[in-house]
Amino acid sequence: MWIRRSGLAALLALTGCGTLMTSGPVGGGDEIGARGGDPRTFRRPEVIARSAEVLAEAAKRSDEATLTQFLSYARGSDPDPAATRAMARQAQLLVGSVRGIPARWQAALTEVSTGKAGPAPAAKVAPIAFPSDEGAHWDAITEWWYVNGHLEGGPERFGYEFTLFRVGPVLFFAHVALTD
Repeated sequence: MWIRRSGLAALLALTGCGTLMTSGPVGGGDEIGARGGDPRTFRRPEVIARSAEVLAEAAKRSDEATLTQFLSYARGSDPDPAATRAMARQAQLLVGSVRGIPARWQAALTEVSTGKAGPAPAAKVAPIAFPSDEGAHWDAITEWWYVNGHLEGGPERFGYEFTLFRVGPVLFFAHVALTD
């Protein structure tokens, strides 16, 4: 019983397989045991694959409880970080083509799968308020400001755009375009 010797038994329970119940295409609300036996006898690749399926389904439903439990497990005393990273990578592949997955889920799966925290999802957009919005917003990882328009010079017409980008706290660069 490989699963008992590893720490994945806890993760399997956290992602829903430990209760033998799931929803969506993984089990359609049926017992996972009916899909292939007792979860306590699963081998490592099957635990990873089934847990990734459950994580992907939770992401599609925006299930915050499952995300919180998974992150707590992954950031805590995870006895098998390589398997947890593999689960997150497989879950990312499963939800990669699905539109509408919350940015929080994407960021969390990226953090766990790579072992590095990615940029935080953007906060809710607040209305512009001057004078505080006249400068850079240092809590945002990327910002840009632009000016564009049309010019006429005799019989000629031109379009222009000037964009100033900020990435991180120190990298600034600009882009200028002129069309005829």
